[in-house]
Amino acid sequence: MKTDIGVLSENRKKVSELLNILLADETVLYIKTRNYHWNIEGPNFYGLHILLENHYTELGVMIDDIAERVRQLGHKATGTMKEYLDTTSLKESSTDNTKLDEKGMLKNLVLDHEEIIRELRDNIDKCEEYDEPASGDFVTALVEKHEKMVWMLRSSVGK
Repeated sequence: MKTDIGVLSENRKKVSELLNILLADETVLYIKTRNYHWNIEGPNFYGLHILLENHYTELGVMIDDIAERVRQLGHKATGTMKEYLDTTSLKESSTDNTKLDEKGMLKNLVLDHEEIIRELRDNIDKCEEYDEPASGDFVTALVEKHEKMVWMLRSSVGK
């Protein structure tokens, strides 16, 4: 059945493309966060282990919500690691984290979240341009979630 939600087909397609890029970025960040959760070591291990678990759990929900938003717009959500790695602007992190201490890991996550926040803010404007305010509101809510995670990570890094 054809999608007819009061948004031009070409605009739904453009918004879905933006969301699929975001889906790739969020998935790479999710995997990186899990990697650090599993492999972090140091004097703050327990607290950081719990913090990162909370973050990857929230990222998992966000990933599902983004994919479902793409489907609501009548398009397919990307779903393979190859597609994600071909699409994302984020860098993977090796499982050989010997070069990164806990502060290095947290700083990497802060940088990734901030990159996604900038992308999200740009997408809010694009959703307005494409006359798709519901997706703009959806993206705005994601900004707030990422900003909270950045605050927690940055506070955990210290000076």
